[in-house]
Amino acid sequence: MNRLGFQDGLTGRSQSGGISEALMVRHFAEKQGTQSLYETMQFVPDLFRDEFERTLAEVVALTAPLRATLRAQYETGRLFPMYQPDELVDAVEMYVRLTGNPMWANTSAAAARACVERYRQTWDLQELQMLTSLIRGESELTAAVSRYFSQENRALGLVLRDGNGEPSTGRGVKKKFLRISEVESFIYKSVPTKVPDLSPFTLDNGTKLAPWEMLFLLPKRAVGAGRGDTIIDPTMTFSVGVADESLLQVALGIENQGTQSLFIVYGQSEEDQRLKLNTHSLRHLQNSELFRLGIADTIITKRFNRRSVAQSYEYDHRSLAEEMDQLELPGAWEEFLGDSKAATVAKMIQAGRAQGPIVREFKRILEEEGDEAALLFLAAEADGFHSTPYGHCLNSFTVDPCPKHLECFSGCLHLSATDLPENRRNLVALHGKLKIALEAAQARPASTVGRDNQIAHAKVRLEGVERLLSTAPGDQVFPEGVDLSKSPARRSVLSGT
Repeated sequence: MNRLGFQDGLTGRSQSGGISEALMVRHFAEKQGTQSLYETMQFVPDLFRDEFERTLAEVVALTAPLRATLRAQYETGRLFPMYQPDELVDAVEMYVRLTGNPMWANTSAAAARACVERYRQTWDLQELQMLTSLIRGESELTAAVSRYFSQENRALGLVLRDGNGEPSTGRGVKKKFLRISEVESFIYKSVPTKVPDLSPFTLDNGTKLAPWEMLFLLPKRAVGAGRGDTIIDPTMTFSVGVADESLLQVALGIENQGTQSLFIVYGQSEEDQRLKLNTHSLRHLQNSELFRLGIADTIITKRFNRRSVAQSYEYDHRSLAEEMDQLELPGAWEEFLGDSKAATVAKMIQAGRAQGPIVREFKRILEEEGDEAALLFLAAEADGFHSTPYGHCLNSFTVDPCPKHLECFSGCLHLSATDLPENRRNLVALHGKLKIALEAAQARPASTVGRDNQIAHAKVRLEGVERLLSTAPGDQVFPEGVDLSKSPARRSVLSGT
C-alpha cells in the first residue's frame, strides 16, 4: 500500500525535435525497512492518464478548504488561527467550527433541506453558503447544539460567556460567547482525538514534509456525517487529519468495524454488503499476473518499489504449469527433448523446482560429460517424475510401483516440496489427522498391545509432515533420508539353512 503525494509531469525533447511528456506520481512506498517515508516516483500509463488526472484534480479541489485550514494551523501552531486567543466568538459559530456541522438551526424549511441534498450530490460549496444564508435568521437551535454545551462540557472548560466576557449563568446558547484560548485548552485536555494532525513527516533523506502537503485529507472523527440531515462543512471544521492505512482498511471492510465499509454503505444486495477487499492481495495478484504475461522481473520489481528481484519472486503465485509455460529451454535442449515429459522435468530443474537423486545425477553428467549425455539420461529417467498430493517425486518406477505409495513424507529422499495450494491443504489436513491418531494412541493404557508401535508410527509421520510444511518449494525434504522406493529384502523361510 502506498500513500500518495502530489502528481508531477516530466517533459522532454527527443533528438528528432519532437516533444514528449510522461506523467509520474510522487508517492511514499511502504515495506522499505525504514520508519521514515521512502519517497519514490511511479509512471502513469497513458491508458489511465485522463482518469488519473481527473481523479487527483477532484481530490485536490475537495480537500482545498481542509488544506488551507491545516496549513494555517501548522504555520501558527494554533487550533483556531482565524481568531485571536483572547477573542470572544459567538457560541453557535464555534459549534459549527468544533463539530463541522452547519445545521445548527431547527428548521423545516424546504429550501434548506434542498441545499443539503444538493450538497450531498455535488459537494458544491456554494450550496453550503446558500444554506448559511437561509438559516441565519433562525432562532431555534437543534437539540444537538444544546447537548454539545452540556453541563459536563462546561465544567471541562467550554465556558459560555456574555458579551462582556463574564461567565453566563443563564440557560440557553443563543447570544452566548466562547473565549478562543479556553476552547483550545478544552480540546487539548478533553477531546485530544479531535486535535488536527500537525506533526510533520520525516522523509528517508532527513527532510520534513508538512501534513498539509499530503494529498488525502479528511475531517477527523466526522462520525455524524451521513446520519439524518448531518453534513460536514469543510470550510468551517477545525479538525483536519491525514488519511492513513487504517482508514482505508475500514473503508474496504478489512477491519470489520460495524457498518462503516463502503460495501455495507453502498452495496445493493446482502452479497455485495458482505464483500471485503484486501489491498495486499491485489498487490500479490498483480505481481503474479505480470509474471504470467511475461513481463521482465526487473520491471516488476521497479513497479512495486522493491529493493531486489528476489523479493518479486517471493510473491509469484502462478501455478507450476503456468510457470513452466513461461520458461524456455536452450535451443539444443528444446530440439532434443521436444514436447515430452523430459522437457517438463528439464524446465523444473532449470527453475530449481526439482531435487533428488535423478537431478543430482543429471547435473553431474551435464558437468562431466556434456549436454548430449545428460539429455539422454534425462530422457530415459524422466518417467520418474510424479506429482503426488503432498509434493513432487523424482524416481523411476519403470518396473514396480513404489512400495511406500503416498507415504513419501515418512523420510524418502526422493520427495521435494512445492508451493502449490492443493499440496499444502492436503498436508494440513493430514497433519490434523495424525495429531488425533497420536493423541488417541497416547491416551490408551500403557499395557495395551501395540500401543508403543502405534505411537512411534504416528510420530514418525507427524514429524515428516511438519518438516515438509516448513521446507522451501523445490528443496528436498529429506536430503539425508532413505530410498523408500526400494522394497526391503524379503527373507525366505530357507534363509540361513
